[in-house]
Amino acid sequence: DRDRNGWRRGNKRIGGAPAGVSNVRGVVAWSYDRLMYFATYDSDQGSWNLGNKTSGGSPTDITNVEKVVVWRYGDYIYYAIYDPNRRSWQIGEKRNQGVPTSISNVRGVVTWRYDRTVFYSTYDHDPGGWRQGEKTGGGVPTGISSIGGLVSWRYDRTVYYRIYDHQRNAWKEGERTSGGAPSNVTTVEGVVAWSYDRTVYYSTYDDRAGAWKVDSIVSSGIPTNLNNDVGIVSWRYDRTVYYSVFDRLTGSWMHDSQTSAGQPVAISNVKGILSWRYDRTVYYRVYDPQFSQWQEGEKTHAGVPTEISNVDGNLVWRYDKTILYRAYDPRLGEWQEGEKVHGVLPTDLSNHGGVLAWRSDKTMLYRIYDPNRGRWEGGENTSGGTPTNIQNNGGVVIWQGSNLVFYRIYDPARGSWRSGDSGVS
Repeated sequence: DRDRNGWRRGNKRIGGAPAGVSNVRGVVAWSYDRLMYFATYDSDQGSWNLGNKTSGGSPTDITNVEKVVVWRYGDYIYYAIYDPNRRSWQIGEKRNQGVPTSISNVRGVVTWRYDRTVFYSTYDHDPGGWRQGEKTGGGVPTGISSIGGLVSWRYDRTVYYRIYDHQRNAWKEGERTSGGAPSNVTTVEGVVAWSYDRTVYYSTYDDRAGAWKVDSIVSSGIPTNLNNDVGIVSWRYDRTVYYSVFDRLTGSWMHDSQTSAGQPVAISNVKGILSWRYDRTVYYRVYDPQFSQWQEGEKTHAGVPTEISNVDGNLVWRYDKTILYRAYDPRLGEWQEGEKVHGVLPTDLSNHGGVLAWRSDKTMLYRIYDPNRGRWEGGENTSGGTPTNIQNNGGVVIWQGSNLVFYRIYDPARGSWRSGDSGVS
């Protein structure tokens, strides 16, 4: 059914007021009495597709996340997803021996716990159907996490991890037992990492081999600053920074480390770039899989650098009156460097969404790395007064100068910063 403007209409008359109404990424969900409803628009069919499921009573713990609807009634967990290949809602359920807890619905994976058992379920579009797994331990599991399709938890001395392999249509199980209780357990983008005593462990699933690849490194003492982000695991012991990443071409973990004359500080591991400082030197690393090696960089100053920021693939810092910035270009296989020296001390340095911005007296400056052109592209503007209300967000830099609001954005198609300003009263 269409309205006069061509919008496709959908509605469902029920016996009373709906509850828990949500609208997330094209999926509408609500409950009424003992019924759970869910609807989505199928563009191939050109119509709304409605599904529902009756429970023994009113649904609770309802979540609508990334096209999966999950709810609970009593001992039951229910989950539903729309399968466009079958043009219908596919519903799964599991009855537990008691009320389930720790219910999670993240990126297509549903997890929960009852007593000593962890359950996990996901939908396989080919061949179709919900695929469930479970693991019962000797006691109550803790630290249950589901991120990016990877489920992990801990019981006693063992870390457990699961992932669904869509090529092999099966859950793949892994676990590793330490000499004592693991700590600092983190799960990020397909990698689970933890430590016990002097050892750091890390594991990831190798979909080419169809197996988990786990490795570890023993330090001379207790590791600190353990961080796990976008495939890179990093930590420090004493004067040494350690880092490791899984190379999917070689099917192995690639380790490296850097020892300084003293204790490193400002260690940051964000979106594939690892950076830190010792004394007057800034160090930075990235792993390039095309060369199967770590690509290193460092810069030593006459004094101590400050305002080090490692965000969204850009590394920037200040030393005295100079702003320095780095980005790694995988196409060129090298770090791309830039810097700007000022006559006065620059202020208001920000690094967000791939854009750098700062102020030098009455001048606003902004930079972005353009990988298509293989260089940093910069712009600056000197207004009649000191820039105020500076904001750098979503690729747009704005500020206020005198009676104007200025705004700048980089246009990669034209290879230039595009300017705009507007008077305010």
